[in-house]
Amino acid sequence: MFGLDFRQAADVMGARSWGRDLGRQANRLLPRVVIDSRQVKPGDCFVAIEGDRLDGHDFVKAAMERGAAAAVCSRTPNLDAGAYGDRIFLRVADTTLALQELSAELRRRWGRNLVGVTGSMGKTTTRTFTARLLESGYQVLQSPANFNNAFGVPLSLLLLEERHDLAVLELGMNHAGEIRRLARICRPDLAIITNVAPVHLEFFSSVDEIARAKGEILEDLPPAGVFVYNADDHRVAELASTFHGRTVSFSLEREADVQVTDVRVVDSNDTRFILRTGWGESSCRVAFVGRHHLYNLAAAVAAARTLGLSRERIEEAIPSLSPLPMRGKIRGLEMSGSRRIRILDDSYNSNPQAVRMVLEAVGQSAAAGRRILALGEMLELGPESAAWHRRVGRMAARIEPQLLAAVGAGARPVLEGAREAGLADGRTLYFGTSEEAAEYLSGFICSGDFLLIKGSRGVGMERIAALLEKGKGS
Repeated sequence: MFGLDFRQAADVMGARSWGRDLGRQANRLLPRVVIDSRQVKPGDCFVAIEGDRLDGHDFVKAAMERGAAAAVCSRTPNLDAGAYGDRIFLRVADTTLALQELSAELRRRWGRNLVGVTGSMGKTTTRTFTARLLESGYQVLQSPANFNNAFGVPLSLLLLEERHDLAVLELGMNHAGEIRRLARICRPDLAIITNVAPVHLEFFSSVDEIARAKGEILEDLPPAGVFVYNADDHRVAELASTFHGRTVSFSLEREADVQVTDVRVVDSNDTRFILRTGWGESSCRVAFVGRHHLYNLAAAVAAARTLGLSRERIEEAIPSLSPLPMRGKIRGLEMSGSRRIRILDDSYNSNPQAVRMVLEAVGQSAAAGRRILALGEMLELGPESAAWHRRVGRMAARIEPQLLAAVGAGARPVLEGAREAGLADGRTLYFGTSEEAAEYLSGFICSGDFLLIKGSRGVGMERIAALLEKGKGS
């Protein structure tokens, strides 16, 4: 059986048993590992992580009551070990480090190709597109949900099984050094950098510094490793120019190993384009709009082709690609009063470059009906936050919305920028919360309108769509 038994896991983590010796259980295969006691199922191994807000040691007893077979702790939990005589308790110096070392060892033993995806925008969609293409020819593990940090990457690796031919993991960051640490845990063989944009500027002095932090994923690529990069992003292209291994480029604007060109938007969820690769040209069609998603697709094709997926399988799989919820797919929404609108819900997160791209998509797809833009505050932009928000407002004004709603404490400059660009005062409104915006929009929206929802995760812009839909039939 593939995996680590309890004795091997204890050795990797530098753990010693507490309460009772491993004994005959030492050769038992380590079960599923969880760090949230609410997710524990009978037989799981609970790792008590000491976080900024919560300490997992406070929930060891709850995990035991839910049926956990084992617990990994850095101090003796407040419970009677005798009451759980059939359970395994392992004590380590640092539970976070133990989790990471455990996952790194499992990845080493698994030993097959792993794709690491990072970048300022489109990580999750690129990861999803890449996995979906590869799944047409291989057994693939991909990061679940948004498991892309110091806890999520190890938990993703611990899902590896013998049956998996490939893995596709997402690596996120908001500080320098984070990508380096994650890459050393998961050891990618193929690294994708989607782009570099002004995000997390609260923690970086410049966008160039962000690019260097993203480039940490390249430091420990093996000699045969491959760097798949966005040739249209000059900072990412510069990283490629100094990389000594194999590179594969993707682009929408210039010659590249994988190029998307001749893009035509036929309808709100119908985009046609030509895909150019070393195999030649292919006519393709997808059920979404937006250049940002076509970059994600091009990156996925570049990775899949590099990993040996055939042209036929790639071409067959492309039409099935679709963005995940809250990441930019246009859909119909029925509201109260039999009002039917189209909504582009891109509320998962936001930054200035992402807003620019999604506004381009709105300009392409919303030919009929009024355009209504609900733009939430973009967080972590640092001292230039107001200036970035004004720029977004000027971009929004260019597509002449019937209403521009700015949401969140730092979003007022969006309206200032829009007015500077000529949008009438009567077409701009400010709301402190997404709930306030939803309440107003529920009365303002008419049948045939097109609504864009975009904002940083912390602003909760996804609640606008949920509240509008909840009011259906009221």
